Amino acid sequence: MIRFYVVFAIFSRNFKQYFTSVLGYLFIFVFVTLCAILTFSPQFFVDNLANLDQLNKYFPVLLLIFIPAITMSVWADEKKQGTDAILFTLPASDLEILAGKYFAVVAVYSVALLFSGTELIALETLGSPDWGVIATTYIGYWLAGVAMLAMGMFASSLTSSTTVAFVIGAILCAIPVMIGYVFAGYQTLDSYGVGPQLRDFSLGLISLPGIVYFLSITFFMLYLNLVVISKRHWSRGQSVTLAGHFSTRVAALAIGLVALNLLADRSSAIFQNRIDLTSEQLYSLDETTRNTIAAAAKNDRPVMIQAFISPEVPTKYVSTRKQLIGLLRQYERLGTGNIDVRIVDVNPNSDQVDEARSLGINPQPSRDIVAGKVVEQDVYLGTVVTSTLDEITLPFIDGDTSIEYELTRSIATTTNKAKKLRVGILRTDAHFNNLEVEGRVYDWTSPTAIEELSRQYDLIDIDPGELPTLMAVETKEKEIKEQGPSTRAATQRPDVMIVVDPSSLTTSGMTHLVAWIGAGNPTLILADPLPFHWFTFQAPRELGVVNAPASPRISPQAAWGPVATTPEPKAENGTAGPLLDLLGISWKHDRVVWSLNNPHLSFKPVFPERLGGRWPENYGPRDSALLFALDGGTFEVFNPENPISSGLQEVLFSYPGSLAPVNDAKTKFEPLVMLKPGTAGHYDWNEITEDLVSTRQEVNRFTGEVEQITGPVPSRYTGNNVRVLRNSPKLVRSRLEIADDVVVGSEAVNSGNTAETNASDNSGSESRGRSKIDDFQHVLAARITGTTADADSGSADGNKPKLNVVFIADADFASDFVVEQQSALDAPLDNLTFLVNAIETLAGVEDFVRLRNRRAVSRTLTAIENATESCKIAAAIEQDQLDAEIEQKLADAQAAIEKTTQRIQNDQEMSVWQKIQEAGLSLASENRKFEKQTEKLAREREKKTDNIATEKQRKIDGVESRIRWISIISAGIPALLLGSIVLLFRTLREQKYLDPNRRVSN
Repeated sequence: MIRFYVVFAIFSRNFKQYFTSVLGYLFIFVFVTLCAILTFSPQFFVDNLANLDQLNKYFPVLLLIFIPAITMSVWADEKKQGTDAILFTLPASDLEILAGKYFAVVAVYSVALLFSGTELIALETLGSPDWGVIATTYIGYWLAGVAMLAMGMFASSLTSSTTVAFVIGAILCAIPVMIGYVFAGYQTLDSYGVGPQLRDFSLGLISLPGIVYFLSITFFMLYLNLVVISKRHWSRGQSVTLAGHFSTRVAALAIGLVALNLLADRSSAIFQNRIDLTSEQLYSLDETTRNTIAAAAKNDRPVMIQAFISPEVPTKYVSTRKQLIGLLRQYERLGTGNIDVRIVDVNPNSDQVDEARSLGINPQPSRDIVAGKVVEQDVYLGTVVTSTLDEITLPFIDGDTSIEYELTRSIATTTNKAKKLRVGILRTDAHFNNLEVEGRVYDWTSPTAIEELSRQYDLIDIDPGELPTLMAVETKEKEIKEQGPSTRAATQRPDVMIVVDPSSLTTSGMTHLVAWIGAGNPTLILADPLPFHWFTFQAPRELGVVNAPASPRISPQAAWGPVATTPEPKAENGTAGPLLDLLGISWKHDRVVWSLNNPHLSFKPVFPERLGGRWPENYGPRDSALLFALDGGTFEVFNPENPISSGLQEVLFSYPGSLAPVNDAKTKFEPLVMLKPGTAGHYDWNEITEDLVSTRQEVNRFTGEVEQITGPVPSRYTGNNVRVLRNSPKLVRSRLEIADDVVVGSEAVNSGNTAETNASDNSGSESRGRSKIDDFQHVLAARITGTTADADSGSADGNKPKLNVVFIADADFASDFVVEQQSALDAPLDNLTFLVNAIETLAGVEDFVRLRNRRAVSRTLTAIENATESCKIAAAIEQDQLDAEIEQKLADAQAAIEKTTQRIQNDQEMSVWQKIQEAGLSLASENRKFEKQTEKLAREREKKTDNIATEKQRKIDGVESRIRWISIISAGIPALLLGSIVLLFRTLREQKYLDPNRRVSN
């Protein structure tokens, strides 16, 4: 029976020895400072995440130095000073003495670990760390230290020299530590290392196998320690017998502990043996995942998951890589015996590269600037899921999708071959499902989105004229067959219909669509007042603003005729009136919305090289064209109650519209994406666009004279004037004009209220189009349900069909132009996630929607981002000015050529032949000058661009370095300050009780 008061007495004696002098505090100061140096390493700022990942890498090695230093004197000093004889003559058992000393060193280590928590203050200041992950990480640190302290005490019991005790302790502790490094990648062997056992704790999991592992080492080493200190009781005649006896005990204990660890590791097949403390419960596998894995095991479908992952990845992929590896470990544990996980480190120019490529794993090229230098690398983050039925390759997993969703859906598909959803795409002038001309398919609007949808669903291209036939799918099979081949689509009735740009439908097409939706068929509508992808596909000066609801349809006889699906006019001039009446909403077909909230001030849009690689002036101001819907802060953007939007973090729109319910609407209007009142405004058609005006020469058909005419340019595609975007949108209204029947939220809006604001665009110039903002809520997307307003559309029993519609007031959010902007942003966009969520929720299949919404919150170093944002903005402005300067010089050179040509043509004294000769010679000379100047300017631009990037990086490095050293120095101050106070207190107390007669006289 252990007497705890005896244990406490011994504990107090040993514990006080560490803290009665400054040496103990100085020792803790060194430990805390080393922890801070490892935590705030340069890689910490490269990763840009508020976590302890850098300390996790090296913490086991740090313990190799710190633990032996704590324990080396526990027994060795007692033996060296001869106090062990006094200690063992006390009325205390060996076990009580051992427990008291062990609890003392554990307390010392706990105090040191507590002081190291000062670095967490810096983490909280720099960003928003996940405190659940921090807590489990420190629990892992403590358990690892507790186990290694027992090893260090055992080493100290073997010798009377503290130096020898330190060396032996370091060697013993190095065994479990180095196992994790030496056998990294060998899943059976590296699981016996300290680092791999800490992995779960660093992810935010309290791991039963990890706890059992560390406690097993603790109990085993303490038992060995007890055997060593009990040897003094052995008589010489019994030493050999007792040595064999205790050796057998030690072997039996080792075997039992190994068996216990195996049981703990395999227990995941019986119950959840890990507690997930992450804020988003990222590693608590969803019920859908568990059911999928259980179904695969029940159907005897073993699964092999091979993950090809780069050991080092750029900043934007660090969090994704960490979560992918953590989830793969969870899948393997949950699917014990049925799921085999193989993680392959893909180093450049290795055999693993060839293996990955042979399996369809494609690298993602990454080009980053590190320390002022351009670093290019191929990043591998792909998986191959294989079963006996099928194989699915995920070429690259990025932060735009939920990793658990991707893995679980792949397992479900390969083991069950479940029926895919059928998604119909209605044929409109938007050509969402790509443009086909004379049998050739062009990637027109959203090839990336279509590729993603094709991977998950069966896509069906549907003509509006086929909708009545599709609605007859409930007729008897015999009747369908008798109707002939015209009913091809009737046997492929879609589960969800996607309608992009319904305003382009003809009157008959709109009637069919309204009937389809009114019958309760799930429909996703993308209605865009200004489809921006048209500008990025073709120069806007040639086409102008086309295919917008307020624009006339392109003539089928024009050069771009195949774009028009029909020569018939748009229904109700493109207002989509019948559709809006059915849904009970208001949507202005000629009104676009802009927002004040721009979380990426230094963001430079990605443009094709043929457009100059930079924002063209005739695309309108980019702060109006691009709208970032970002969740967080004071902006209530995404509806957390609806599964479609609850998991979204950031969506990029381009010239979107807005919608609202009307008074007395029979339908239920549920906003999905909205802009907070006072943060957004809108442009009407005449404010954002204007007629293209030019000065040109025309022949007067009456006089035959050539005249210069300045006026609107007629379009050869539509028959109307060419309509283009204004460089600076002009407000022509004196007050906001809102329909009287529009309801915003639950209250009517006073249309006379306006708010004034001044803002600047990214280039620092005045944002002339942002002089007015609204004080009402703009809804960019909504779910519309309820009964239809038309009683005649009800069924025979009088029940009205249920509407099931998602209405998104933008089509560009799914276009390649918007998707490509991901490469220029630090944070992932949820555009495609938003699209897929809407489709599956409409179809009533929400299991995978829930999975897709489970993603890690990006916990970046916001303080550093804010501190360096000014450097990035200044660099962006300087780059814009450089680009404008280079373009101006090129324009001047081009103007010189045109001036020379014009001079020769206007010279009346030269003959035609002389003009040809002179033009040839002059133009050849001017062209040579132009080419040389172009090359010179290109070199100049490249050099100055590098200088701008280097200077920006130098300033950023300066900010990061300053923050790093402040964090490191401040972390150890509490321990150093407390030590100084203890030293001062002891000195004053000694001076107080010192006999004055013993002082040295001056």
